[in-house]
Amino acid sequence: MTEGENKVQGFLLTFNNSNILNSLDLLEGYQAQRDSHLNEYYRRLVAVYSPEDRYLDKAWAYFMTPAKVKQYQGTIITSGCWA
Repeated sequence: MTEGENKVQGFLLTFNNSNILNSLDLLEGYQAQRDSHLNEYYRRLVAVYSPEDRYLDKAWAYFMTPAKVKQYQGTIITSGCWA
C-alpha cells in the first residue's frame, strides 16, 4: 500500500495484546529506529471505515514508498482490493 487518496479494501485485525505489534513489525521488516530508507515498509496510524463508509477507528497500517514499489516492480491495483 502506498499513500494517496484512493481507498484500500482489507481486513481489520484486533489483538488483546498490544505487544503483537512488535511481531508484526518483525514480519514486515520494519524497525522504527532504523533509517527509513532501509525499511521496506513504514508504519502509521490510519482511519478505518466499514464497507458502508462508516468510521470505525484508527489502526496501524504498513506503507511502501513509491521508490520501493518501483524497485520491486510493483503494480497499481486500481480496484483497491488485494484479494
